[in-house]
Amino acid sequence: MKIENNYEELYAHWSKEFSQTEISVLPQDLFENYKEIYNYFQNLSIEEKDPLKGDILREYKENFLFLFEDLLKMRELKILNSALALKQIVMYHLFDAEQIFYRQLVNAIKGFEKVKRISALQGIDMSAQYESAEEAISEALEVSSEDALALESKKNKKEGVGQDFEKKITDKIQTRKKEEVEEAEEEEEKEKEPEREPLKEKKKKKKKAKKESKLEYNLIRFLKNTPALVGVDLINYGPFHKEDIAFLPKVNAEILLIEKFAEKIELS
Repeated sequence: MKIENNYEELYAHWSKEFSQTEISVLPQDLFENYKEIYNYFQNLSIEEKDPLKGDILREYKENFLFLFEDLLKMRELKILNSALALKQIVMYHLFDAEQIFYRQLVNAIKGFEKVKRISALQGIDMSAQYESAEEAISEALEVSSEDALALESKKNKKEGVGQDFEKKITDKIQTRKKEEVEEAEEEEEKEKEPEREPLKEKKKKKKKAKKESKLEYNLIRFLKNTPALVGVDLINYGPFHKEDIAFLPKVNAEILLIEKFAEKIELS
């Protein structure tokens, strides 16, 4: 194993990911290669008689582990923000688990947006269901995590383990998908129902829906270097450095707050 070459390849990939808005290409085979080296370093016990060689190995180990973990975290942020903006990602740029994560997140957000539009037209208060974007995102992440686990259990099955776990996960996903289909059908039926409301009420609700569609923005301070992102307003932001201050759409800002990349600045 050529440690120096592997480290330089990963550093170049990490640097590219940080500097550009679009997600970089990380196919499954390259991800597995990085993961293999990551596991090697995690299990590496450095007991060198030569203190200098030991220090160099420890430095490579610490840096490689950090770069790999940070690379995945940056990519997760980009996928989240692209999904929120319903922006198309080139699927072959993602490894298998990321593809599932992105697809399920987009499906969850489209479903949420549909329910929100219907609720706005019917004058239903959505605050009782979702007090902030954080709860909606959490639900989407829950579904994505289930499919990612299903993918991993499928790989385990080839090795002769995890059959029971796979069945449980698959059943859970199928149940969730069935519920989503039933909910979608109910919503479609409601949309088909003839409207009998006075014209004045229709205009009032339409005006309310338009007002709710306006984006809110938050002022935040970055706690660490953060890659460029696409806002839900389809504007490119970043990349950002530690202590940078930015005014971002509330939904994007809340993701950064949840992931501990930034803190909110309260304006008095």
